[in-house]
Amino acid sequence: MRKYLSMISLVLTLASFNSKAQTSKASSEQKVFQDIQESHIDANVPDSAQFNSLLKRDLQKYFYPEYGEITVKWDFLRNGPTQTGVSYPKYYLWVKISKEEELVSEGAVRIAAIEKTSFDVTNYIEIGEIRNKSKDIYTIFPKAVCEKIESRLK
Repeated sequence: MRKYLSMISLVLTLASFNSKAQTSKASSEQKVFQDIQESHIDANVPDSAQFNSLLKRDLQKYFYPEYGEITVKWDFLRNGPTQTGVSYPKYYLWVKISKEEELVSEGAVRIAAIEKTSFDVTNYIEIGEIRNKSKDIYTIFPKAVCEKIESRLK
């Protein structure tokens, strides 16, 4: 009986050691992945001193063909950049577009920060389109961002 208990104890000890080794390996791999994400963010997100002016410039440039000279105001739908794989870091915004102090459009925007020099609007969905096809936003935006978008519709 003692022999079996000793054997069970040894097996459990080895299993615990193996589990700790796997956890250590997983956390090491996770750290490498986080370091890669941070390097993409550092390489692409503009400095805080330039961030707002570059964002304003590029949003106005994006909407210019449709609305001409405009004013764009925005709120972040998620704090900070979202980094997925090796793509450019993304930001999610709610924008309000005004022309001569009159609101002409508003909606959700996904933008990518590029090489600390610009932002690229990858998607813009107007509020009317969101209301008509609210489930479509889930194909573009993360779930938590979609929930914030939907709360703006209420």
